[in-house]
Amino acid sequence: MSLKHKKYIEKLGDINSVDSTMESKIANSNRYYDDHKNKINFDKLKNYRFRKLVISANDFFKSKNAINIGLNLRNQFWENYDYLNNGDEINKFKLLIGYHDLIFPNIKDCSLILVEKNLKFSIYDINCKNRYNFPVRAFIGIPSKQAKGVVLAIHGKNSGPDNIIGIAENDYNKKFASGWLEKEFITLSPWVNPEHGINPNLAGLSAPGLDLSNLLDWIEFLKFNYPNKIKSNLIVHGLSYGSLLAEYVGIISNNVSCVISSGGAARGSLLLRAKYNNNLKKGSDSKYNYDTFRKILFDGPSLYKLIFPKKLIISIGIRDRENNAKFEIIDDISAFYSKYGFKNNLKINLHDGAHIPDFDGEYKSFISF
Repeated sequence: MSLKHKKYIEKLGDINSVDSTMESKIANSNRYYDDHKNKINFDKLKNYRFRKLVISANDFFKSKNAINIGLNLRNQFWENYDYLNNGDEINKFKLLIGYHDLIFPNIKDCSLILVEKNLKFSIYDINCKNRYNFPVRAFIGIPSKQAKGVVLAIHGKNSGPDNIIGIAENDYNKKFASGWLEKEFITLSPWVNPEHGINPNLAGLSAPGLDLSNLLDWIEFLKFNYPNKIKSNLIVHGLSYGSLLAEYVGIISNNVSCVISSGGAARGSLLLRAKYNNNLKKGSDSKYNYDTFRKILFDGPSLYKLIFPKKLIISIGIRDRENNAKFEIIDDISAFYSKYGFKNNLKINLHDGAHIPDFDGEYKSFISF
């Protein structure tokens, strides 16, 4: 013990002694939960003296009664939603997804390296520092002809910005960013964390919240370098996890004019998958599911309602998860856009694939606005 601490303790009257022989001991009869497997061990549960209470609670939260609690909470929240005065809802959304902008979006110290050049376009590798002053990276494609607009293209998990812009191996993202570049749009493809191996909690952020903050920083890069193009057409397009981030960016950024959600919120939601008995008994039994309330209030059609009245393209494969939930979401948001007189700002693109983009259909939807 340091001399400093010893003097402080003596000033307070020394330290009491306790018997620590039982410290960290857990009764074997309480070990019905396998932490390493993140689920209940039903063999051990047989001998647990409070077994009936565990089973009763499990049964309840897999029942329609529990689903109705969540549905009622969601319906009450959205009952009086006013898209013209939605500051409170947006602020609550930011907090529930683990994002804040108490440190303003910013990007600096950028360097560009040319990695590909042909008659149609040039692609650069960009390295910058974000609002937190650590490195971020993206690839940007610049058309040789006058650009028609700007696209922020966001890859899905287990992929990368070089995959989707066409300078690395092709994958399930099907190089959709390169499609925009071929159509003569400035296309920025940033790296987002594909497996959430980074824990930014000490900065008051979730893992998706950190990705979102970086994407909003990249919009600052686009605003500085292409101010006229940003004003006319800033499209954000993502697939899978990238689609979730695209939806988030579309909600928060006033610079975005169009959101293309490919395999995103239309896949379903916690409540709707339970309603149609999908994954009701197959979901994780995790004790620490921190974002459950977000999934109740801001999942499925609720995300699209926060994007409204911006232009929105929902692109989804009919084999991507179960159909009932996705069609209810499409009907819900279609009615919402029509109710307030913006039905022409919503396009639905269905394709016969599963969890992949359909760039041709998505672009056709875009030019039909």
